Amino acid sequence: MINYMSHKIKLNFILYMILFLILIFLREPNYFINSRIWAEEGTIYLNDAMKYGWSSFLHSNLGYYSFYNKLASLLTSELPKKYFSDSFLFFSILPMLSLFKVLFSLFEMNKLTYCKLMLFGIIVVYLPTYEIWLNTITSQFWLLVSALLILFLKIEGRFEKTLVLVSSLTGPFSIVYVPIYIFKKYKESGWKFNSILVFFNVALVVSVLIQFFSVVGIITGVSEVNELEQGGQRFFNFNLISLVKGFFGYYISYPFLGIYLSNFKFIYIFLTLLVFIAQLYFLYKIIKSIDSLFWLFIAGSCISFMTLFASIGGSGGLRYAFSWHIIFIFFLLNNQCNKSKILNLIRIILLSICMISITLDQNNRKSPYYNSDWAGWKKQLELSGPCNYDGIKIWPMNTEHVWNVKISKGC
Repeated sequence: MINYMSHKIKLNFILYMILFLILIFLREPNYFINSRIWAEEGTIYLNDAMKYGWSSFLHSNLGYYSFYNKLASLLTSELPKKYFSDSFLFFSILPMLSLFKVLFSLFEMNKLTYCKLMLFGIIVVYLPTYEIWLNTITSQFWLLVSALLILFLKIEGRFEKTLVLVSSLTGPFSIVYVPIYIFKKYKESGWKFNSILVFFNVALVVSVLIQFFSVVGIITGVSEVNELEQGGQRFFNFNLISLVKGFFGYYISYPFLGIYLSNFKFIYIFLTLLVFIAQLYFLYKIIKSIDSLFWLFIAGSCISFMTLFASIGGSGGLRYAFSWHIIFIFFLLNNQCNKSKILNLIRIILLSICMISITLDQNNRKSPYYNSDWAGWKKQLELSGPCNYDGIKIWPMNTEHVWNVKISKGC
């Protein structure tokens, strides 16, 4: 019976992953048919990998350390040039599949029913905006969600621990969530030491120090800043109005109201306040009654405020709110959240309008930085000629800044 169940779970997992690979393809098939290299993927990380090789791991970019981006770029640079864009596409999908693996673990832990698991997966595919869709630059947001769920919902395993370590070295978020996790872990264990746990936590602390000094280096001006890195300006250039608009516009109303409703000012503000009140009530009730979700809420909230304040101009952005949206959707779907008729009603209403919003809102899936007339990577190689690979244009191609990959000339 046990073997039968284990085989059934493995089969369900394989079918689950295949299904969501198909959904990933169907959301934007053009990225598979006409693969591209996206912005900083080429201009910063791929250029660095080809110029410095393995030593590119020794310095940070864009104000923080990004291990996954560097690894993906370095491995990509070892391939024939015509496969560069396909390689980046592959590496952009891996963090997404890793998150689906984590969600399936929640199903195995009985925190999600099978129907809720499928609904959660669909939301994960269709909720993200074009900003974080199929590019390695924003893999940090997918890795962040996986790390938060693994650490604060106690998902065990070598794969999960490895995923957390990769996440902690990719993007500045570990500066916030690792100290919260370590405090929680040792508080629960009575500060008793376990050799494996200590080794894992030491590795996390080292990653936090790397991220901390990367951020401090940019703020203080110690680190070299290129034209794409705004230095310390971005961390302090905000005002109260931009913060309030960013908080309610990105973190609260979206994905429940969508950005298409923002044209109806009064209705939009009124509905946003209603959604905010419903969210506060729901969170208060479940966190008060379910201790295991308290620390996930604390970590998710702190990350949200960090991304809001650290965003350019303090105005936030849909990609910065992605992790909070996924965490809140998990709260709505969690099997433990069946405490009262009022909570169930709020959950059903919020999930329903979320699905309606995702269905109606095409803006979160169609990028303004995509044009079918733009040449993909392989076409750009052909246009550049066989012996001139210096300064090959990459996507997006409709911005003031010219994005390109500088490959050494030669046949």
